[in-house]
Amino acid sequence: MWIHNFEVKSMHREPRPFPLDMLRYDHCYPTSQEQMGIIVLTFRTVPTLLGLEPIKMQNTSSDRFWKPTDKRWKSFGWIVWSKEDPIHIP
Repeated sequence: MWIHNFEVKSMHREPRPFPLDMLRYDHCYPTSQEQMGIIVLTFRTVPTLLGLEPIKMQNTSSDRFWKPTDKRWKSFGWIVWSKEDPIHIP
């Protein structure tokens, strides 16, 4: 099993709603309750600076070479900001 950590960030100066469908599509999830809180803030009608922060995401997969789908994130106005090397869990 492999853990893949990456960050996504809105491409816009003002926060945009987080593309929740990407959780399903990339089989990923926020790395903590704090990160989930940042996602929730992106849906507020009053923009906050926290909505502009990169959001830490994680995928657990049997595929060592799994990668987030950059083009699909971009189609929602978000970019994959950073990717870490996968961590092997025996």
